[in-house]
Amino acid sequence: MKQKVLVLANFEIFFIRDDTDIIRSFAPTEFYNTTEQGLISFRLLREIFSCSHIYIWFASAHSLFPALLSRMFGKKVIVVSGGYDTARVGEINYGHAGNGLKGIVSKLVLKFAQKVIVNSKHSEKEMLNFYPGAKKKLAVIPHRIKHREPSVKPERDPKLFITVIRMNKMNYYRKKVSLLKEIAKRMPEFNFRHIGLVLPEIEQEFNNNRPDNFISVGHQDEEQLWEWYYKASLLLAPSWHEGFGLTTVEALAGGCISVISGAGAQDEVTLGEAVIIESDDPDEWVKTLKNFSINASEREQKRKKILDFYKESNRVEQLKKVFEETGLAVN
Repeated sequence: MKQKVLVLANFEIFFIRDDTDIIRSFAPTEFYNTTEQGLISFRLLREIFSCSHIYIWFASAHSLFPALLSRMFGKKVIVVSGGYDTARVGEINYGHAGNGLKGIVSKLVLKFAQKVIVNSKHSEKEMLNFYPGAKKKLAVIPHRIKHREPSVKPERDPKLFITVIRMNKMNYYRKKVSLLKEIAKRMPEFNFRHIGLVLPEIEQEFNNNRPDNFISVGHQDEEQLWEWYYKASLLLAPSWHEGFGLTTVEALAGGCISVISGAGAQDEVTLGEAVIIESDDPDEWVKTLKNFSINASEREQKRKKILDFYKESNRVEQLKKVFEETGLAVN
């Protein structure tokens, strides 16, 4: 059997594209999007039959049939578990662990896997609470930070605060956007910018009672996003739950200080370099934000600490190891 990897996901986003590029650097690789190309299709069957390994993003309904079929035909199954797969946040009905049927489906996908990858120690703990059977096949591999320093660094704006969210209905509540709007209302002299798509399903609610100083700039490409990280003073992330929280790490890598709720893996992945506000009271946030002070040298120290820890080569080498352990001859 020719060694080839099929990467399968139910949507395409930068960190999934990044993993696909990494795998493609050491093995022939195809990508399959179940939302665009179908949960079951002739092409999916053909790709499963012709691959030696299937690399699945998220243990969910879209991955049950591919994982089952792959195991039936002797393929190696590697599952990357996202924070939603093992989370249980009842207040917002977030996570498969608190949802009977979805939880059963997730556990079946994880059972079919020879290797399960999580992105943080926090997610590892949630995984073992949710599905103890994953213990012997777990690998903790943090996301890769693709640092892109602008060729011309913008001047840091002390009154510019950003948040980076792909805003669908679930993320609107999970990322506490209503709290962000209340904070912005109380700080009219500051500029709040949302970066990312606002999906039609939540656009009206996002715009309801949104203060004039809180504006969405829409989707930004990679280069533009890093310009925001180098320009803004703070990134605000008052989340209910984060299995990793990639943007909080990226922001620090650009010298933009992350202000977090401390939920989930946030404090872990930011290496203790973020500001933590464990409150849903907008007045508490306003008080901390207005009193916050940091000099350029301190920003640079935090930036270097993040970049030293999240070397771009780390995830490459760790993914290679996972594939080698499942029998792939890595180039």
